[in-house]
Amino acid sequence: MLVRIVAPEHRFGGLSKVCVALVALLAWNLGAAGSILAATTPTATATGTATPTPTSTPTATFTPTGHGSGVLNSTSSPTASPTLTATPTRSATPTRTATPTRTPSATPTIVYNATFTGTVMTGSQPIMGSLVTVYAGNSGGASAIGNGTTNSGGHTSFGIVNPGGSAILYAVASGGNAGPGTNAAIKLMAVLGLGTKFAHSAVINERTSAASLWAMAQFSTASTQIFGPAPGLQNAAATVANLVDVTTGNVSTLIANSANSPSKLNTIADLLAACVSSLGASSSQCSKLFANTTPPGGSAPLDTIAAALDIAHYPASNVPALFNSALGSSSYLPALTTAPTDWTLTLNYTGGGLSEPTDLAVDAAGNIWIANYNNRVTKLGPAGSPLSPATGFIGGGLRESFGIAVDGTGNVWATNQESSSSVNRGLGSVTKLAPNGVVQSGASGYSGGGMDFPVSIAIDANGNVWTANFGDSSVTKLTSTGAPASPALGFSGGGLDFPVGIAIDAFGGAWVANQSANTVSAFAQTGSPISPQSGFMGGGLDLPQAIALDQFGNAWIANFYGDSVTQLNSQGLAVSPDGGYTGGGLTSPGGIAIDGAGNAWIANYHGASISELKGAGGPGGGAPLSPTTGFTGAGILTPFSVAIDSAGNLWVTNFGNNSVTEFVGIAAPLKTPQIGLPHKP
Repeated sequence: MLVRIVAPEHRFGGLSKVCVALVALLAWNLGAAGSILAATTPTATATGTATPTPTSTPTATFTPTGHGSGVLNSTSSPTASPTLTATPTRSATPTRTATPTRTPSATPTIVYNATFTGTVMTGSQPIMGSLVTVYAGNSGGASAIGNGTTNSGGHTSFGIVNPGGSAILYAVASGGNAGPGTNAAIKLMAVLGLGTKFAHSAVINERTSAASLWAMAQFSTASTQIFGPAPGLQNAAATVANLVDVTTGNVSTLIANSANSPSKLNTIADLLAACVSSLGASSSQCSKLFANTTPPGGSAPLDTIAAALDIAHYPASNVPALFNSALGSSSYLPALTTAPTDWTLTLNYTGGGLSEPTDLAVDAAGNIWIANYNNRVTKLGPAGSPLSPATGFIGGGLRESFGIAVDGTGNVWATNQESSSSVNRGLGSVTKLAPNGVVQSGASGYSGGGMDFPVSIAIDANGNVWTANFGDSSVTKLTSTGAPASPALGFSGGGLDFPVGIAIDAFGGAWVANQSANTVSAFAQTGSPISPQSGFMGGGLDLPQAIALDQFGNAWIANFYGDSVTQLNSQGLAVSPDGGYTGGGLTSPGGIAIDGAGNAWIANYHGASISELKGAGGPGGGAPLSPTTGFTGAGILTPFSVAIDSAGNLWVTNFGNNSVTEFVGIAAPLKTPQIGLPHKP
């Protein structure tokens, strides 16, 4: 998924001194669940003429175990043993045996193990009479674990049955009166965190709703169900805290810093507030909101959560009209003063050694690994926090790194365009890092199998490592231990001509984009060429920069000169027209990735934006889904490459300012690391 432009005239001669024109992309019903304690008193047993001693009644005590939590303990005295009070004689009057009395079972009691306090607001105005329900969501679905209704100050407090573990907890406020009267169209939300650590108190308003719904967009339904597989669900929930502080309802420190801006988030909150503070669904404010957020070919939303979710799913739709509807509300500031190009929410990250970042890849936990041209590798956590040192991970031959990939065991592999003159004659190497960043490939990396200026890299299902070698128009294959699996001069033929991008197909073979010849080459798992000697051609190929394969085995190629994308089918035949797919902001496109729905995402190196094209899974494949400007966001500058995580976030390397930008919840989630064709988690 990387891109670089190298002048073809340098095909021969001292490649260690190749003149490189780096334009390339240098790229979630417990119901009333929980434990139910049935305090049932045992029935006394009568013996002979003995008078039973009554059984003691259990007493329940609520013992706090910490802030806002406690456990219900049942304690009871042991049942007394009946005592024989007399030895009967023949002349004695028989004594009637006592008749046991059945003690009714106690009413089952829900064991609340935590307390939640919520305040429902629209801007600074409390919403009274709103039903607040806390849910727990996981991979199997979401269930209500407690609820309460707000008072005149918008406050409510109630017990919840927290299942703990990796469940995500979130609060939904339904209905209520923000002043004008009861409004059934009100639905607001706040993601509280995980069962192991969550906000016991939260403000639920339009801002927390926008932050929560954008971050959880790929796991949310209009019926307020949030669920999905780990770790994507949990990582998405963690992103909410990067946008908003749910304990106060204010923006987060991160989005308020100089590299980011809360204005778009606040504007989205304002356009929801116009409906929330109205008389209801029939009001002009709600009617406009619901009309402008009706998805293509779908039904109009009926409440503000459904409306917000439609915006998150279709961020390029009706942007000016939605912006105008927000102008009537100024509850959240600062807000946008002009209409944006789209309604995506982005976050920009620095640190961890980012220095001219190129390619990036995502591991199984959702960590982001970034190759840096300046001789280092950066690791960011799923929520963007640096996990590598300030210098990045260094050593092991890391030098002018363009490509990066993560294998099935979590090891990280990076290509080094060049190496020291004593290693592989200076013609480059591959460095292998353990998941903790420790070098596994020795001081100089691996350099066998014909490696010659390796610029891109991919891993197959057997753990083999494939590189596209720009220097001598070859492909190298290494085993998982770094041993050569290709000849001393690499695999050749099939139209290879200054290859720059590589991807693995369903059979373990490799597809390669050739920059110089405007062709694509394909190789079997054995390294034998599948493509003809001239390579696969057509479909608008024009200085190809990167390649990705979709779920059907189609190849998608970004064309730097053509401002276009080419699609070839799994047989190498052109699907896209002669000029390729265009529009959607495609401008000097470089890095490319396919999401879980099959849509293509492209970094526009000169357009400072990201484009999205409809995938091949239905009619209209290749049609632009992004606006004419592309999707824009915080810190986008000479974007090199793109990658998609299991939370549905799109990550972009910015070569021009040593940063990484995250488009929050915008893409269909992928199983990571990606090995071979893309798959849903």
